Amino acid sequence: MVGGHQKHYFCDAITHFLHLIFERPALASQTLVSYRGSGQPFHQDSAYVPYSLPLQFTASWIALENVAAGAGELEYLVGSHNALPEYTYPGGYKSASESQRYGTEKAAVSEAIKVHEKQIATEGQRRALTRETLLAKRGDVLFWHADLAHGGSPISLSRSRKSVVTHSLSEGSGAIVFRQCPGDDTQTRRLQLLLVRGVP
Repeated sequence: MVGGHQKHYFCDAITHFLHLIFERPALASQTLVSYRGSGQPFHQDSAYVPYSLPLQFTASWIALENVAAGAGELEYLVGSHNALPEYTYPGGYKSASESQRYGTEKAAVSEAIKVHEKQIATEGQRRALTRETLLAKRGDVLFWHADLAHGGSPISLSRSRKSVVTHSLSEGSGAIVFRQCPGDDTQTRRLQLLLVRGVP
């Protein structure tokens, strides 16, 4: 984990909540520390963060300062983790990187990413999903489902949006090394999004 941010992620409130949703200890596997917003188009983390159990992970986003409007704030489509049709990359893979690792040409994967982003936009509009913007306060922690469509509003060079994002998975899962066995009937967790106010 980056720098001194272990104290944020491993505080009792966060580790206890992750234990509750996974029903076992949670592991931190990827951390992103940001000074400004991401400016990313709407996407689903499952397409970019490959794990052996592709939907049994979550992201936690910790606000390190109050977020003001126009500072590249986080946006998400309410209910999109359940409402959007499942998208798979060439070869039937849930993640773009796994598709490429198993032989799909980079250009084909890049094109598939564009199609996926377009599908999120068109299906979200067709299904009338509400677009929400998060103006978090310092110390707020946002958790979201691996398939919740989210992105960043335009970045302002005059305003910061300091934050730490960590992807967490349950003990017993791991980063992709081998393909998930066909027919795996593990139930998908149905956490969409939870905002915890004022974690110290």
